Amino acid sequence: MIPMKCVPIIMGSKGDLNYAREIGKRLKGVEPVYRIASAHKTTKFALDLMAELDAAGDVLAYIPVAGRSNGLGPVVAGNTRKPVVTSPPLGEDMGAFFLDLPSSLRMPSDLPLVTAVGPEAAADFVNGIAKLCQGDKIPVAFGVIPRVYADAVEKKLQGLSVVPVDPLSMVQGEQRVGIIFGNPAEYTPPFKYPTIFCFEEMKELLYAGITHPEVIMDKTIKGKCFVMEPRNAALAAANIAALKDPALRGRLDEYYRKVQKDIMEADRELRGVE
Repeated sequence: MIPMKCVPIIMGSKGDLNYAREIGKRLKGVEPVYRIASAHKTTKFALDLMAELDAAGDVLAYIPVAGRSNGLGPVVAGNTRKPVVTSPPLGEDMGAFFLDLPSSLRMPSDLPLVTAVGPEAAADFVNGIAKLCQGDKIPVAFGVIPRVYADAVEKKLQGLSVVPVDPLSMVQGEQRVGIIFGNPAEYTPPFKYPTIFCFEEMKELLYAGITHPEVIMDKTIKGKCFVMEPRNAALAAANIAALKDPALRGRLDEYYRKVQKDIMEADRELRGVE
């Protein structure tokens, strides 16, 4: 039986269980549900499992936990409309850490996967979503949006009203989903409400992490949540806000259906099918 207000923590293998439990024991007011499904080796089983969880319980958010090449996080994020925050168990080898991390961060367009660095970050993010769900609506706030992304970000929000605010006020506990465009090293976790860092220089940061892992890990990314692509960050925020906004949920569902239809139509065109 799936409990109400549950958070499925889906692992790629049994070897991820200890890490998954580190997340689960930090969740507050929601029940962790531990399951195992490999996106690489048992893809259909993973999709069927998600359908079962969505149908049987009130899923607040999904937390996929898979290391190395993290296929599980993107597969879950691409096949649910619930918020998804992946937290890969990256281990103690800092060099491997920064080699593995890009498989969770470098997402294609229209895939709103949030990546949490560390079990505390994953639990804090989901706990923040649970707190926001206690209100009538879930507000979203942005720091300064780079001009080059502003129009595209607004389009992805599907009509969601967003108020630009000082990023510092977001990390100090304002009750809203926050997206910060800027250097994450300037902010210190934990964060009371869901805070997404969208760092334009993330690629350079990852490269630097391979050669100077301890410095980058401790000061910049540990305990924080990231979406690398600004438009995906906007969709991730909208997915959270849609938990309390049925009209927004409907617009997002229509948008995602169009994304899927465009892909299938491109295939039909390629094959010359009318």
